[in-house]
Amino acid sequence: MRLRVAGIVLGALVIPVLAHADSHIADYYAAYSAGGGGSTLQGFRQAWTKGWDKPKACKLGATGDVSVQFGSHADGTDVTQVIYTGGPRCTLAKHDSKTLVHVQGLLGGVYTNDGTGAPNDTVFVLGAAIDQALTKKFTKMTPFTGWGVRFEADRVFNLGDRESVNRYSIGVIYRFPH
Repeated sequence: MRLRVAGIVLGALVIPVLAHADSHIADYYAAYSAGGGGSTLQGFRQAWTKGWDKPKACKLGATGDVSVQFGSHADGTDVTQVIYTGGPRCTLAKHDSKTLVHVQGLLGGVYTNDGTGAPNDTVFVLGAAIDQALTKKFTKMTPFTGWGVRFEADRVFNLGDRESVNRYSIGVIYRFPH
C-alpha cells in the first residue's frame, strides 16, 4: 500500500513538468468524487491529460486518472477503493468557446479493501465531462487557458467479481497554455 501512495504522490509531482512539454495541450483536474451502486462512496480524484491540436473536430488526448474513495457497502461493511486508469479522451469545443465537452474510455485497475474476494480487479471506465472556463484567455492552440470548473460522470465497469459503480465528480481544472 505504501508503494501505491508513493506512486500517486510522485505522479502528481510530475504533472507540471509534463504540461510544459512541446506541441501539446495539457490540463490537470482535482475534484471531490462520490458515487456507488449499492455502496456509498466519497473521496477525491485527480486526472491529467496530454492533448494534441489535431484533428480539429475532436482534440485527442491521453488521460491518466486516479480516484480514492471511502465509504460502506449496503450491508454496512467499510470499504476503501482506489481506481487507477488511463486511455484516450476526445475534447469537443469551438476555439473561442468557454465550454468544453469531453468523452473518454479508460482501462485500468481497482484496489478494493472490503474483506471480500481478491482485492484487485480490472476496470473499464466510460465517461463524459463538461468544463466551464473561469477566464477569457485563450491561445492559438488552447481553447481556454487557466482555471475552470468541471463536472464529470463515469460508469466504472468492474470486469472482476465486484459490482460496477457510477462515479460523479466536481472540481477545478487548470489548462496549461500552449
